[in-house]
Amino acid sequence: MELDAIRQLKTKHLPNVDAQSIDLFKPFVWKTIKKVISDADTLMLDPPRAGLKNMKGFFEYFCTLKTIYYISCDPESFARDAWAFAQKGWTLTEIQLVDLFPHTPHVETLAVLKK
Repeated sequence: MELDAIRQLKTKHLPNVDAQSIDLFKPFVWKTIKKVISDADTLMLDPPRAGLKNMKGFFEYFCTLKTIYYISCDPESFARDAWAFAQKGWTLTEIQLVDLFPHTPHVETLAVLKK
């Protein structure tokens, strides 16, 4: 199922942009995803609350990336994932916290990681 935001982005016909919504947590995707992203240099990543802890092989599949825009709804899983990125040579260059749900403990994290 294609997200409306992806559909709208595709209508812009931007050069060098291939917009896709891929569920990286489905097992069968990992066998075919390398073809889809083999030359990608930027990734917008919005994992579930648990973060990337169940994504074995993530760094091997996305070795061509130079920039990752990471959206997280859980500061603890983001901290764990950011540490894992740092261990693989990524640098956290920007971070912004967004309180979309005032008076609750929920906070969104928007981060830019560079290789």
